Amino acid sequence: MVKLDPPIIDHLDSGVPGARSTIMVGVHGNEKVGPMILDWIKSIEITAGELVIIVANPTALECNERYVNVNLNRRIAKGANEYPEDDLAVTIRAELDRADALLDIHSYNEPMDRPFIITDGMGLEIAKFLPADYVVTGWSKPGQAAAGDDYMVHKDKIGICFECGSSDRPKDYIDTAKHAVLTFLKQMGHITDYEVILHKEQKVLRMIGPVKQTLDSVEFDQDYTTFDALKSGAVFACQGTTEHIADDGQYIIFPRPKANPGDEAFYLSESL
Repeated sequence: MVKLDPPIIDHLDSGVPGARSTIMVGVHGNEKVGPMILDWIKSIEITAGELVIIVANPTALECNERYVNVNLNRRIAKGANEYPEDDLAVTIRAELDRADALLDIHSYNEPMDRPFIITDGMGLEIAKFLPADYVVTGWSKPGQAAAGDDYMVHKDKIGICFECGSSDRPKDYIDTAKHAVLTFLKQMGHITDYEVILHKEQKVLRMIGPVKQTLDSVEFDQDYTTFDALKSGAVFACQGTTEHIADDGQYIIFPRPKANPGDEAFYLSESL
């Protein structure tokens, strides 16, 4: 297994009492929009509380790979000690234990232009003001939760994963990411001179769960992208002799027909 550099952590302390929040980037090394605005985040003048900035996986970023040994985003809340990524997770959890809120900046490996949010609990109130048309709840289920936002939700804190846009075009989503950061900081009371606006067009979905890739690869009936609506009663995918049939009001998330065995081939969600 490849040894990993530890997370890079910076602290911005206003010296004024307030919340302690965390912004995390670089959990996946091929998702560049967060790291691209890192210097800009560090330049923000915090007027209350403390902001902790985490570059989660510097080695993966340097290699420009989603992950090196295993997916760090499946290890943060796991509490295991099997891979070098678990050492990174220990450091990240220590910071999150001292935080009131987390904004975890990601991008997705699909071409569509559909920024979205993953959150639950108290994060839903902040999500209403973030620049995304979709919000997915119910991701932080026991046995499934493993990301930083899951960890925070299970601690009854604010945990938000913000998927800015396509990893193929990070420059296109710099303004979106900056908008999300400033909105988060304003809502947490760290800055005052930024106007937040209710995002009225959001569609809220509830996660049903993942379907894992097996030796029988998933074959979809057409090319899907995240948040495509599935036709009720139709077979939208086959996996060996298993047919996956959509129910009314269901949407697909992260369809990956070429996923490795054991990884998620797709997720299902339903409209609320």
